[in-house]
Amino acid sequence: MENQKSFWEKCVEKRIENGIHKGFRFFFHFLFGVAFFTLFGAVVMWLWNCLLPQIFGLTTITFWQALGIFALSKILLGGCGFFDRHFEHKHHNAFRNKWLKMNDKERCEFYRRFGHEFFEQKNDKNNEGK
Repeated sequence: MENQKSFWEKCVEKRIENGIHKGFRFFFHFLFGVAFFTLFGAVVMWLWNCLLPQIFGLTTITFWQALGIFALSKILLGGCGFFDRHFEHKHHNAFRNKWLKMNDKERCEFYRRFGHEFFEQKNDKNNEGK
């Protein structure tokens, strides 16, 4: 019985392991983020300094200015597209699964509560490409 750990000892060990795992994940995500912005800041600086002074007669920029332009473009033009699409797709699947689990009475109630606008907008979007 001495070799077996109590329930609480196992819980504490699991919490410590999860905390260490989360710490490593946070560290590597942070490291990846820094490397991503550094790389794209350098790419923006290189493209700006190679193209825009010759084409438009603009001055060259520093790495920090390029990083600022990159961050500003992300803010103004939208975030990373693959994160947004992944969230929308995941959200759509959750709604679809909920809809499929509804019985006819619950679907009629949903349709009555939220009106025809939801379904008409969806149909309008589907018919635009045809």
